[in-house]
Amino acid sequence: MGDATAGSAAAGTTARGARSVLIATCLSTLVVNANTSAVSILLPAISADTGTSVDTLQWAVTGYSLVGAAVIITAGSLGDVFGRKRVFQLGLLLFVLSCVLIALSQDGTGVIVGRLIQGAAGSTILACGLSLLSVASDGEDQLRSVSLWGAAAAVGAAAGPLLGGVLVDLTGWQGLFWIDAGVGVVCMLMTYFTVAESKDPDRPHSIDYLGTVLVALTLAPLILGVSKSGDWGWLSAATIGCLAVSVVAGWLFVVVEKRVAVPLLDLALLRNRVLVGATLAILIGAGTINGLMYLLSLYFQDPAALGFSSFQAGLATLPATVGLVVVAPMVPRLTKKVGGRQVIGVGFLLTTAGFVIVGFVQAGWGYGAFLLPLLAIAVGMGLSNGPSSSAATAVVPEEQVGAASGVSNMARYVGAAVATAIAATVYASVGADRTAAGASPSDALASGLAAAAWVMAVLSALGILLAVVAIRRHRAAQGTVQDSAAAAAADDDVTWTVRTASNDFGSDRTGFTYAVDPGHAVGDALVVANHGDEPLELAVYAADGFTTDSGQFDVLTAGTESTAVGTWLRTGTDAITVEPGGSVEVPFTVEVPEDATPGDYAGAVITSLTQPDDAAGISVDRRLGIRVDLRVGGDLRPSLAVEDVHLTYGGTANPAGTGDATVTYTLHNTGNTVLNAQQTVAVTGPFGWLRVESGDVPPAPDLLPGESWDVTVPVDGVVPSVRLGATVSALPVLTDAAGSTSTLSVVAGSAHAWAVPWAALAVLLLLALAVVLARRLAVRRRRAGAAREDERVQARVAEALRERAGAGTGSAD
Repeated sequence: MGDATAGSAAAGTTARGARSVLIATCLSTLVVNANTSAVSILLPAISADTGTSVDTLQWAVTGYSLVGAAVIITAGSLGDVFGRKRVFQLGLLLFVLSCVLIALSQDGTGVIVGRLIQGAAGSTILACGLSLLSVASDGEDQLRSVSLWGAAAAVGAAAGPLLGGVLVDLTGWQGLFWIDAGVGVVCMLMTYFTVAESKDPDRPHSIDYLGTVLVALTLAPLILGVSKSGDWGWLSAATIGCLAVSVVAGWLFVVVEKRVAVPLLDLALLRNRVLVGATLAILIGAGTINGLMYLLSLYFQDPAALGFSSFQAGLATLPATVGLVVVAPMVPRLTKKVGGRQVIGVGFLLTTAGFVIVGFVQAGWGYGAFLLPLLAIAVGMGLSNGPSSSAATAVVPEEQVGAASGVSNMARYVGAAVATAIAATVYASVGADRTAAGASPSDALASGLAAAAWVMAVLSALGILLAVVAIRRHRAAQGTVQDSAAAAAADDDVTWTVRTASNDFGSDRTGFTYAVDPGHAVGDALVVANHGDEPLELAVYAADGFTTDSGQFDVLTAGTESTAVGTWLRTGTDAITVEPGGSVEVPFTVEVPEDATPGDYAGAVITSLTQPDDAAGISVDRRLGIRVDLRVGGDLRPSLAVEDVHLTYGGTANPAGTGDATVTYTLHNTGNTVLNAQQTVAVTGPFGWLRVESGDVPPAPDLLPGESWDVTVPVDGVVPSVRLGATVSALPVLTDAAGSTSTLSVVAGSAHAWAVPWAALAVLLLLALAVVLARRLAVRRRRAGAAREDERVQARVAEALRERAGAGTGSAD
């Protein structure tokens, strides 16, 4: 692991182009989120104008989030395939049309239907907008851009109620949607003329529409059950049934995603703890702020509470808007200085404190009592939202940006829908219980708001835990050692290299390789050279290694406990100072315990800056190191297994044609040595006929003992022969301590799938019907001919009888 150079994730993107993307995506995100949050303020006015109850109009809020959550990943995938700019513009067009539909609606049904359409439009804008932004920049520029995008989303969400309240008095509730339609058109034009197209040319064009349906079937019953639980009861058959349907649909979604060729959601993404942690943080942040705004819009306007007008209620949210606007520009600099994890944690701490204060609300509270908690919640959301959004997309490769942004943005919709449903249910049910107990309307409303605020406080406290645990501890958040080398080499102010020392083991080695028996030790050294102009203070440590999901070798971070090489390798010091132009030799010893299990182990000896930059939870170490491969003597048992083989067939509409099959499987190193494998995949028909091989299968990386590698292999030209069989053969390759390789016995796995040739069967059926019809026509023709012949015979017989009868009469005369 010597020097490396940093690549650009946005090659070819000019600074002007990046600014254009930033402006277009931030403006569209701001207007979408402002529209979303403003609707809550508009509900009483829409209810009075259309005669639809506020309870029914709640579906204009939750329905929007439901549809958005269901389609947002698909929207991201469509952008990756067909062009992010193109799909982004289609989302804007759909948003404009939905605004017009809502503004022209004369009843609540039109408003709700329009909002459902708007949910699909908004999710498309957010998913493709974040993807455009993420691939248009990299490094600190990407962090700044995505943080500003997240801030625009947060400002829009906070400013929406104020804008909605103002427009209700000035233009009526329809004015908001007319203005949003106009801004949408501006965004379309700006995008068309200033934003460059980007997509993933290597991604297959298959879209997992079944996965989209299953997402909707998972979320819809969940939100319906939560929304109606207050009326039905949490233990009622209807509520439990909804939750059961949601669970079953979620399980089916996982099953389907494991089997389809191009899944809607790459389940391997869920192994990335930073992505999962950031996504949950986004879900909690979006859910709690949307739930709060929904409740306050109703509470402030209720005559039994503060009795505000729509304009006053919107104006009452101004502190939240001001808080977000003030904190937004500070977030990128603050994140760079103290770290994304810390900023996210502080943000959720402030949000939790704000909700706790609201949890003590009393009927006698005036508006002034809400100012401090509103400001705390808004500032807290502004701090947590940007770094969470950046972390969610920065920890995945560029080709997975669309999927990652889809996951994180789906979390916004799921959080908004579920949290709003929970908040509304708690607010209404607690208020109803207090009213039934004889409390005054104002006391009942305050009790409902307090109970809902405590629920939001608990959720925000979970966000603090995520920031401390999930985002901090995820190994992928650090980047691979190679990535860190690239980052260090690209920095003009901090440049150092590492190499193996020249000794009895040799010189110019690419890594440290040892064979040591249990209870024995070996000594060696690492040389660190400073090529910069300033002294470097570097930490030195060892860590266990592992293979990443992308097949690269990486090591655990300094804060993660190692159990093998990272524990057995000891350096003489934990820190070194390297003068400019100088070098330092760091000796170390590898001591293998007597009870160590025989087999192969891997790790690295690492040097890193003592003050790491952990912006947004990624690249928290600027580190360089050298790999350590260790074979502990004893009983070596190399073993590889082919597991979880699945076969899917895409079919063909050509009766005489062939289709495409996909074989997925997992290589699992079940032994105690490092292994890789040469692989072949074949698909056959019944009895091994019609065999088709896949061709070259990309090689698997070296797998450490216990590690697995997921493989997806397309097989073209497969004949749909009713029942297909897939055979996976893997030839394990073992590398010894000297670098020589040897092969083991072939291991195999198989799977079957139905491949009914429906097109051919349809043709055969048509042919059979044609034959039957022809035969029936032939029989009819024969019968008709026989009948005509009978008629002729009978006519001749009758004529002969008449002639005979005539002849007899003539003789008598």
